[in-house]
Amino acid sequence: MANKGGGSVSIIEKAAAKINLSQDLIYHEATGSWHYDMVMASVDLSDRLTIQERSDQEIVVRTSRSFLPNDARNHAYRAASLIREASQVKRGLEIIIEKQIPVSAGLGGGSSDAAAVLRAVNKLWDLDYSREELLDLALKIDADAPYCLLGGIQHVSGQGDQLQPLSALPASWLVLAKPPLSVSTDKILHELTPSDLPDQANTPAVLQAIHKHSYQDLVQATGNMLEDLVFWNYPSLAKLKAKMQKFGAQGVTMTGTGSTVIGFAPSLNRAKHVYNALRGFCKEVYVVPVLQQGTGL
Repeated sequence: MANKGGGSVSIIEKAAAKINLSQDLIYHEATGSWHYDMVMASVDLSDRLTIQERSDQEIVVRTSRSFLPNDARNHAYRAASLIREASQVKRGLEIIIEKQIPVSAGLGGGSSDAAAVLRAVNKLWDLDYSREELLDLALKIDADAPYCLLGGIQHVSGQGDQLQPLSALPASWLVLAKPPLSVSTDKILHELTPSDLPDQANTPAVLQAIHKHSYQDLVQATGNMLEDLVFWNYPSLAKLKAKMQKFGAQGVTMTGTGSTVIGFAPSLNRAKHVYNALRGFCKEVYVVPVLQQGTGL
């Protein structure tokens, strides 16, 4: 959405949180790198970004969370820098981020903000970049940014660069519980060895459940290969998962590398019941629907 005021044009872009319905990892010994095999979805919990030009050539990021970096450590800043360098447009940008997505939560907030900047600047500067060109830029940010650029329900593999759209999920609601701790993705992946992971993959069963449009199959299939390792390092997350299951959430699993744990409910009433029961145990709890449609890119 574009706004005009005081002679300047600003683009307002939403950046939706992502969740992992499954997250499998495969170690490629020849390259010494980890590849993903995941099913991802966007949910109706979004940051709001306003992007406009500046009269100088600076990139300025302002956020509603004072503890977040506003330099190249911020994914939104990096996205602005990448697209400006690629386009060779020598203009400044101001990016205002109103945060709603919890930080360091496995919900892809930073990646989604970066993807929103790429979409917005492409419109603001009339660059007419193709989807593939924007995906190439997103991949330079991190493995989640290409997915966040497109959104919707996607089978994501490789190093985040291979995306295949999927059909809609069965009707359901999600409960997201974010405890007061942060998990370092870099630390978890740096310490990860193939022996740390279970043999059983989750993604094939999730794909089959989506193909069958079966809620029951889906909640039985969700899972995350990193869950045992992260729970071993952060035992309170295992307790949170057990609480969610006790209160009636289904298909309970960790998203990303945590610390958010997600659970399904077949109805809004059931989701609200889980939400109310969790509130005494976890401060940050959300009830959200899945965004079945992508960003339209």
